[in-house]
Amino acid sequence: MTTRPSPPRNALPACCVVGATLLALIALGHDGRRIAQLAVLAAPMVLWLAWPLRSTQTRRLRTLLVWLWAIGFALDGAVRAYLLDTYQAAPDSAMVLGAAANTNAREGTEYLWMHWRSEAGQRPFRADWTAWVLADLLHIRWNGQIPTRNVLSDAYRWQAPEMPVAIESFSR
Repeated sequence: MTTRPSPPRNALPACCVVGATLLALIALGHDGRRIAQLAVLAAPMVLWLAWPLRSTQTRRLRTLLVWLWAIGFALDGAVRAYLLDTYQAAPDSAMVLGAAANTNAREGTEYLWMHWRSEAGQRPFRADWTAWVLADLLHIRWNGQIPTRNVLSDAYRWQAPEMPVAIESFSR
C-alpha cells in the first residue's frame, strides 16, 4: 500500500473538469435558480477531489464515490432534458407521474426497446470513451499497455503516425 499523499497538481484540474461537466449536465434539464441550487448541492463532492489522501485505496474509493455522485446528476439532467424535449413536460408534472404510476416493467422495457435507436442517433453515447475514462479513473491496467501512447498517462508523448507510403508533405 502506498502512503504518499495524492499529488496536488492533479487536484485543481480534476475539480474544474468534474465541476464543469456537472454544471453542463445540470443545465440540460434545469433552468434559472435551480441550476445554482443543484451546483451548490454537487459542490462538496467535487471539492473533495482536492483533499489530499495518503492511502491509494481511499483515493480509489473517493474517485468511485465522486463518479457515482456525478452520474446521479448526469442521469437526472438527461432524463429531465429527454422529458422536456420529447413531451414538453417536467418530471414532476401530473402527466409524467400518472404515466409512471400506470406503467409496469414490461411496458417500460417495450418503450425503451422501441425508442433507443432514435435517441442513440440524436444523442450518441460514447461507450468506448466512457470505458477508457473509467479504466483510467479506477487505475485498471492491462498487459502490453504502452504508457507513452496512453493519452491519459503522465508519460504520454505525441508521435507522428508512420505512413506506409512516403508522402512528400509529411517528410518536410
